[in-house]
Amino acid sequence: MFMKTPIGLSNIGNTCFANSVLQCMMHTPEMVDFVGSSNKNPELTKKSDEKEMNSDTTILPKRAARLRRMASFVGFDNPTQYCCAYCGIKEIFDEMKNSFRDYILPMGMNDIIKKVFGEDVEIGTQQDAHEFLIMLLHSLEGSKCLNKSKKDDEDYCFEIHDKKKELNSIFEGSFSSNISCQKCRNNNKNHQKFQDINLEIKATFDECMRYYFSPEKLEGENKYECENCDKYTNAVKSIGLKDAPLNLIISFKRFDKFGDKIKSDLKYPAKFNLNDYISEPLSRRRISSGDKLYELYAVINHEGKNSHCGHYTSFIKSFNGKWYHCDDCRVCKIRNEAPVKNSAKAYILFYRLIDSCREAIGAPRKISTASTQIANIEEKKNTRKRKARKSKFNRKRRKIIESEESSQKSESQINESQEEQIEIVSCAMSEVSDLTSTSSKDSKPSEEDTYITINFIDNKAAH
Repeated sequence: MFMKTPIGLSNIGNTCFANSVLQCMMHTPEMVDFVGSSNKNPELTKKSDEKEMNSDTTILPKRAARLRRMASFVGFDNPTQYCCAYCGIKEIFDEMKNSFRDYILPMGMNDIIKKVFGEDVEIGTQQDAHEFLIMLLHSLEGSKCLNKSKKDDEDYCFEIHDKKKELNSIFEGSFSSNISCQKCRNNNKNHQKFQDINLEIKATFDECMRYYFSPEKLEGENKYECENCDKYTNAVKSIGLKDAPLNLIISFKRFDKFGDKIKSDLKYPAKFNLNDYISEPLSRRRISSGDKLYELYAVINHEGKNSHCGHYTSFIKSFNGKWYHCDDCRVCKIRNEAPVKNSAKAYILFYRLIDSCREAIGAPRKISTASTQIANIEEKKNTRKRKARKSKFNRKRRKIIESEESSQKSESQINESQEEQIEIVSCAMSEVSDLTSTSSKDSKPSEEDTYITINFIDNKAAH
C-alpha cells in the first residue's frame, strides 16, 4: 500500500534527522515493499509484550503496549524495546500508511536510534542525517529478524527467510576499479559495493560528479604497492560502474574536519545520466548514452552552522507525482514540479532508475505500480464523489419540486378561499339589496337596521 500524500512525523526531541531519513525511505517503493512484505508470526510477538503482559491485567494488549511506549517516550525507565531496527521501522511505516491524521507521533523513534547508534547514544542530541542513513541500512541488514534459518527463540518476532538480498538490491550498486602501474603497466582489477556516492563540493553538480569519477594518481605518500614490481610505484586508479543501483543516494561533504558547514550554493538536476560521468561503460546494466538514467524523488536539507546543531527537512515526491516539503509534523505542497534550485541546504539526494532503464535490466517498474495503485484509488474516490454529487443534486431537485408543489397547493387553496369569500360577500350583498329595496318601499332604514346589516355581511365574510 502506497501513501497518496506524505504523513508528518512529530519531533520528539532533536529527531528531525531521523524524521527526514524515514520520509525519504518511506517514499522509496522498494523499501515500502521490503518492510511490508514480511509475514508476521502471531505466536512470536514483541519480547517485551511477552515478558510484561500478565494474565491478571485488565488493560487491552494494544492499549497496554501503547502506554508502555508513551512511558518510555516521556523518560520513565521502561524495558520495552524493539527486537531490532527492522521492527521499529515496520511499526512506524504501518502507522504512517494507516493513519487518517496529517501526522503521527513516532513513539518508538528513540528505540530505533539506539538500535542504530548503540545503547550508549545520548537521546535528545542532534545527530548527522547521512551517518544515521548509512548506519540504519547496515543495522537493517544485521537485524535479528532477517535471518535465513527459522529461529524458535523469543527474541525473533518475525519469521522471515533471507531478506538481505532484497534489502541490498534497493540502494546497493558496485564499482569496478582498475589500478594501473605506471612502471610495468600491470592492471589490478577488483569490484567494490557501495550504498551511496559521497561528493566533494564544487561549483556545479556536473563538476562534482566528474571529479569523483576522474582518474586518481597514486604517488608520493599514496604510492601503490605493485605485486609485479614488488615495490611501491606510481599508479593511476580509475573507477567504472559495474552494477547501477535501482535507487542512487548522493551525499555532499557539507562539513569540514572541524564540523563547520560549507555553505556553497549548488544546483542539483532533476534528471541526469550516470553514463556521462563513468570512465568505462556499464557491463551487465548497459544503457544507451542518450537516456536519462536517474530522476530525483527526495532531498534531505540541512539548516545550520555546523554538524552538531541545526535542523533537517526533506523534499519528497509522493506517489501521486506531486512534491511536498516535510518539516517534522508539518507537510506542505510545493508548487514547482521539482525543488531544483541553487541551494546551500541540499545535503543528500535520492534518485531512482527510470522505468525504461528498469525494463532494460529486467527490474520491476515500481513507480508505475505505485502510480497504478494511486490511479485506482483516485478513480474509486472520484466515482464516490460523482455518486455523492449526483445524490446531492437529486435531493436538492426533489426538495425544489416538493416546494414548488406545496407552493402551488397553497396558492390553489388561497384562490379557493378567495372565491368562497367572494361568493359569500356577493350573496350577502344580494340579501342586503333585497332588504333595502323592501324597506325603501315602506320607509327608510334606521341606523340600527344598517348596523345589523353590516355585521351580517362581516360575519358571512368571516365564515
